[in-house]
Amino acid sequence: MLLLIHCVIPIISMMIIKISYGRILSFSFVHIFLYSFLFLIYIRALEVYKFFGNIHFIIAVWIIPLIVVLIASYVKVVVLKSTYAFNLKVNNLHFNNLDEFLYRRIPFFSLIFLLIVGTFIVDIGFSNIALFTLFTNTSNSVEVMNQRISGLTSNINPLLTYIYSYSRALMFPLYFSFLSILFAQKKISKWHYLIIMLAGIFFCLSTTAKSPVVIYMISGLLGYNFAIGGRLKVNKIGGRIIAVLLIPAAIYPLLYGTSGLNGLVVLVESLWRRLTWVPSYASGVYFDYFSNHNLIVGFSSNKVLSFLTNQEYINIPSYIYENYFETTIQGGLVNASYFASFYADWGLYGVIFSTIFISILLVTFDYFFKLNNTFFYTAGKVIVILGMIHLMLSNFYSVSLGRGFLSIPLLLLFLKGISKQSYLPIIGNFYVRSK
Repeated sequence: MLLLIHCVIPIISMMIIKISYGRILSFSFVHIFLYSFLFLIYIRALEVYKFFGNIHFIIAVWIIPLIVVLIASYVKVVVLKSTYAFNLKVNNLHFNNLDEFLYRRIPFFSLIFLLIVGTFIVDIGFSNIALFTLFTNTSNSVEVMNQRISGLTSNINPLLTYIYSYSRALMFPLYFSFLSILFAQKKISKWHYLIIMLAGIFFCLSTTAKSPVVIYMISGLLGYNFAIGGRLKVNKIGGRIIAVLLIPAAIYPLLYGTSGLNGLVVLVESLWRRLTWVPSYASGVYFDYFSNHNLIVGFSSNKVLSFLTNQEYINIPSYIYENYFETTIQGGLVNASYFASFYADWGLYGVIFSTIFISILLVTFDYFFKLNNTFFYTAGKVIVILGMIHLMLSNFYSVSLGRGFLSIPLLLLFLKGISKQSYLPIIGNFYVRSK
């Protein structure tokens, strides 16, 4: 019976999407959210349910796709009175004042980019970079894990820790996506683009965390595809995304000390497990712990909200790591999906109302970005898409600010207001071709 219901829910969701949005194989924010949820969370949800036996988890998983398509369809058809399908394909990409403002300062921004990477290497030191430890001492996985946990912690100044963190999570992918659009339009040189790409890959992969380098590379891939009018077909995009996923996944055989054919098996199995089982299982852990302890943390899970409501702040990913898992490694985190985090905050009500809110945002973003087909807005669109997918892996507050789900649209609106003014110096034409 559970298996039957589990198969029916996606079919009903797709039927509603078909009625409201036209083609099922479209690429609106609503579509991509739903596909990401079905692949990263839903596909292994029954296994997770059988593992924990938590009915709240499976109910939450079942109602989310229905809420998304019903609310998003209502907003699109009734509120926006829209009759066309929102599609992420960029038509009539054009250069505006904001693009010109940023383009003329590309050498300056690239210099800052490289300075951050160089400062990171000097600050942390080669011996403390997890990636180098992994290659020089493959048997010491515990040391690699310790270096990974503290990998972005500055030895010079705490402010640099925040700079490293936000650069890797948000600003570097945004910048690389913008450069990819410029490169596709032949507005920057190949060497300029290659230097930034390699420096960014190294920085994102330095702590052996796989997600940052995937986000960085896919941000460039999507930016390039949008810049050429979406001419890359689905199979080509899919193939390149798989290739991007395999780059950081090559770390798995090194961690487990395997090579050859066994190493390839470990790579594929580990990647599949990381993409499907881990996100769903981590969410199940939250449901299992907070339902069994009858605990609701409310606003305590967010630093700002806990301060405003005069409550003690609780770092939920760290709290779960310390209280649910027995481990000798200090400082670990268990990040789970937005709906698992809201379940920890407010129970099933948190799952329902947060999904309604996100559904409204998805349609709003579809409408907002359809009206803005400029270079930097397109780069921003890429980051919002990746941030939206990251909702399956992390809490809403972190994704909204640190991954750009909400902060990037706000940044775009702010920059639009100042794009006609010049605040930053122009530094030559280093690696930049004339228009």
